[in-house]
Amino acid sequence: RVLNVVKGFGVLTKLVEFIVRFSTRQWHNSREIRNLIEKIDSETSNNKFILQTDRATELTGDQLIYVDIGSRGGPQKITEGFLKIIHFVICEADKDEVKNLESTFVGCQFSVISNAISDSDTTRTLYLTASRGASSLLKPTGNAIGLFGGNERNLDRFKIEQEIQIKTLPLSVSMPPEIKTIDILKIDVQGLEFEILSGMGGFRP
Repeated sequence: RVLNVVKGFGVLTKLVEFIVRFSTRQWHNSREIRNLIEKIDSETSNNKFILQTDRATELTGDQLIYVDIGSRGGPQKITEGFLKIIHFVICEADKDEVKNLESTFVGCQFSVISNAISDSDTTRTLYLTASRGASSLLKPTGNAIGLFGGNERNLDRFKIEQEIQIKTLPLSVSMPPEIKTIDILKIDVQGLEFEILSGMGGFRP
């Protein structure tokens, strides 16, 4: 009954709206909120203890498969303490960035997928933006881009500098043949997440 009353007066909607507005005013954009959560998680985690467990010892010889779709910038900071138990599958459609990544992942076990990942075998346009991390198979547009502005991260980084035609394939047929499972899946593709999930075939992270 109480919940129905709350819904009736729109209190829940107003509460969510207040939280979103306060968060974006306090931390300016979604990336700053994500970085805050990552910082708290890093400070409260104990990697050394985890790596001393029996399961972690087993994973040294049978590594976790970490598929990183949109790998620009290299391994995420949260993985730094676990590199010896992770095999990365890095997916990056920008050929110039693939060369950079191969040097960034030195010291890690990794495989490379150099085609773009979607839900079908086709050719698509890759929009390379001023800030290459904002590049996407979807043309940057829409009101939601404003959520990524603020502070020093202005919207000029979404300006399209180049358009190139690239091959796209589902993840199910892009994976290295020797890899049969996916343990962890990270997707950072500026809006193409649903297409990628639709093309996973039998893989279930």
